[in-house]
Amino acid sequence: MNTMLEGEKGLILPLSLIIGSFITLIILSYSLVVLNNMRMAAKAADSIRAYYVADAGLANAYMQLRVATNPGAQFSVTGNNYPVGPGSMTGSYQVTVVRAASPGTLYNITSTGSYKGITKTMVFQVNMISFCKWNYLSNTEISPVWGTLWFITGMTTTGEVHSNGQFNMYGTPIFTGAVSQHAATINYYHGGPPLDNPDFRGGLTLSAPTVAVTTATVIDPIKSSAQQPQGLYLTGNSRATFLSNGTMNVTNAVKGWVNVNMAMPANQAIFVTGGNATVQGTVKGQVTVGCDKDIIIGGNLLYNTDPRTTPSSTDVVGLVAQNNIKVTDSGPFNIEIDAYLVAITGDFEVMNFWNFLKGDMVQFGGLMNSYCGATGAFNPYTGQMVMGYNQLMYYDNRFAQNFSPPYFPPVLDGSGRSTYDRVKLTEV
Repeated sequence: MNTMLEGEKGLILPLSLIIGSFITLIILSYSLVVLNNMRMAAKAADSIRAYYVADAGLANAYMQLRVATNPGAQFSVTGNNYPVGPGSMTGSYQVTVVRAASPGTLYNITSTGSYKGITKTMVFQVNMISFCKWNYLSNTEISPVWGTLWFITGMTTTGEVHSNGQFNMYGTPIFTGAVSQHAATINYYHGGPPLDNPDFRGGLTLSAPTVAVTTATVIDPIKSSAQQPQGLYLTGNSRATFLSNGTMNVTNAVKGWVNVNMAMPANQAIFVTGGNATVQGTVKGQVTVGCDKDIIIGGNLLYNTDPRTTPSSTDVVGLVAQNNIKVTDSGPFNIEIDAYLVAITGDFEVMNFWNFLKGDMVQFGGLMNSYCGATGAFNPYTGQMVMGYNQLMYYDNRFAQNFSPPYFPPVLDGSGRSTYDRVKLTEV
């Protein structure tokens, strides 16, 4: 058996102290690591809660945006004591909704959620689906006056086209964009190819869901804006001739105006009640004309800066009629209409087309009407136009890029809410 030497006994105590201190240090270090991890975990949990609070702000603002028939350029949403857990675990959010361009349909929803001093900011970008999405949109291709109306050889249509009814095709009309209809089959004049062979370059979808064509309430924002001091509100038959210098000549018997020159309304809204509104000329700027009766296009309606040659052009016109939009029978041989047209309960038609035969009617922009209207007539044996205008419908591609006329109606879903396309969601 071995025994400790007397001189080695003095080493035991210091060595024990060193080992004990080392163990204590390890325990303390481990405790600090555990505590720090717990704090980090708690902070991460709080950060997640702040994220969910911000997400709740986005959802709240988005639902408010959907029920707004005419969302403004900017509004705010505030929510306090938003629950994120049991008991009194609550946070708050601050949200701003900003339209990215005016006129435009792109909205940025920015939400900052806060919880225990931690904040998370998220940006949700959505694009309102406007009737500008379609170059042509209608409920039915059957007129209550003229019966079945046809797309015929010589007609060209660009952009998206949709009918809640059934298209009627004669010969070889051209469609460069996507075409869809609710009916399961196309109505062909000759029964189909080879005599009827429309060129669906962007594809054809049959049995497509119906699109909720706008109701009369969409005219209200135009009317209320026109009644403001910055708008123009007229009673009785009225005429506006737009000039390339950004002004217009206005005639209205109630006010005693005959070609009175004035600036276009500052808030871009004109409304005519109790009479028809006649428009023509060259537009420099942005304006939407509403009317609770018919809108009559009295001649060429053009943009001062043509977006087909200058894509940066912001000149734009919207025409929204409670009833019909009509093209005068006294217009030029070839006529052009630069605007997006909405006939809420009626159609787009040419007045007295059976009394004349002219050339092309270029419609640059888009058209929504409750039912298809007559712009001319053709000989079913030859396919040749014999009355009215040959209709050429060219889509204004700016409308597919977050741009629309002022106060323009959104597409509504089955519950009457505005519809939006999601663009992107980012965390700042």
